[in-house]
Amino acid sequence: MRRLTICAVAATTVLLCAAYKAAPQSAPLNSGSASNSGTESEKREIRDFPLTVAKLNQYEVAAKAYRVLMTKDPKLAQQLDGEITSAGAKTIGGVVKIMETHAQIVSAINGSGLNVHEYVVMTYTLMDASGAVAAKKKGSKEDFSAGVSPSNLTFVERHYEKVSKVLETISGPGKDDDDD
Repeated sequence: MRRLTICAVAATTVLLCAAYKAAPQSAPLNSGSASNSGTESEKREIRDFPLTVAKLNQYEVAAKAYRVLMTKDPKLAQQLDGEITSAGAKTIGGVVKIMETHAQIVSAINGSGLNVHEYVVMTYTLMDASGAVAAKKKGSKEDFSAGVSPSNLTFVERHYEKVSKVLETISGPGKDDDDD
């Protein structure tokens, strides 16, 4: 059961990222919005979010608290997954709005010093930058750094082990996830 819950947490996190990445360039920030610049604006926000050691430490605290919450409450994890999927949340604002309807999630994340919006943006920023750095480390000839600020690439290169460890917290089972 515990392994299934960890998978639900990982699936929710991956779904958050995949939903955003799958959004078309012209997708509106909010459904029904007359503006079609939301996705471009959010991509700039992700690119320009400044990664720092202090923020990474806060994010690690938030990610652990979020994972503990989802592990202890698998129904919440499934509910959140369903809400994000059914709403077709394809923007930062859409994902944040859904997450903020759950006081437990807000409390878990805010306890780190980050708010839900910062947590979601930083998730995307870390995924983008670490993906580009990982591809480079593996010798990929394809450049995955488009949309990632040079300063964030440098930050992740310098702190690759720590960033990888933090991302493992949100993306998959770790050594503390053995069944009881």
